[in-house]
Amino acid sequence: MIVRAGLVAMAVVGMLGGALGAAAVGTAEPATDPILCQYTMSEPRVVEVSGTKMVNASLSPSGCNGTAEPTSAQVCVSTAGSAGRCAELPGYGTAQVYLSPYVPGQSYTVRGRGCADQAQPPLAFCTTLGPTTVTL
Repeated sequence: MIVRAGLVAMAVVGMLGGALGAAAVGTAEPATDPILCQYTMSEPRVVEVSGTKMVNASLSPSGCNGTAEPTSAQVCVSTAGSAGRCAELPGYGTAQVYLSPYVPGQSYTVRGRGCADQAQPPLAFCTTLGPTTVTL
């Protein structure tokens, strides 16, 4: 009788251990979105183009994983209450945006998005950067 009770106890512990192990596997962290390519985005800055002061920002791919290749880079600059301007280039190009007129003391916000494709396994993914706001 004592041997039988010991076997039942061991079976219950074994079942609980298996259930707890399955629960631990089931509660693992969700997979994060893949980042196929890294991108570098500049902060907004004042530049002069043909004698006119403007706010400029850029976004460029800075490295990719495995078979991934950048498909586009988009960067936008805006001020509070305005839609601003955006620029986009395909592939490995550096997207540059210019916003005028430059208003001293105003806050400018830059946002970016870089997209890439991967050959194996086939996958397309976009990475969002920013927003970054700077008073110039």
